[in-house]
Amino acid sequence: MTQINCEEAAKYWENERDYLSTIGFVKRDNDKILILTDEEGNNYHVLTLKAAKWLKQKLDLIIESMEADELLKRQSEKLEKIEAQKEYCKNNDLPFFAPYTVCPNCKRDIWDKITLEQAKTELITGCPYCNRSYCN
Repeated sequence: MTQINCEEAAKYWENERDYLSTIGFVKRDNDKILILTDEEGNNYHVLTLKAAKWLKQKLDLIIESMEADELLKRQSEKLEKIEAQKEYCKNNDLPFFAPYTVCPNCKRDIWDKITLEQAKTELITGCPYCNRSYCN
């Protein structure tokens, strides 16, 4: 059993990011956190609560960063689809019916279900979720 204090954990976890993907089970044993990498407990580390809190902070920051990146990517893709639909409407002398955000009927973001190819080649006239027409 390896006891890892906060300073050692900081060095260890920053240099071994791939190790995080092997974590399978986490248990609490009094004032220590057991991190097991297999069901039998053959490979494990014991962190003090202080080290576990440090690790949680680092993981929270990583997760927040990943979520922000994903949100920016989705927003960029959405704007690209809207611009493609506007261009399609302009080039074909058609009105732009689609909402910029969510369907006013079901409150879902229509751009999540519409592909870029559809936005470039088809007139969007209704919600792909609830089928509400935007032409009325």
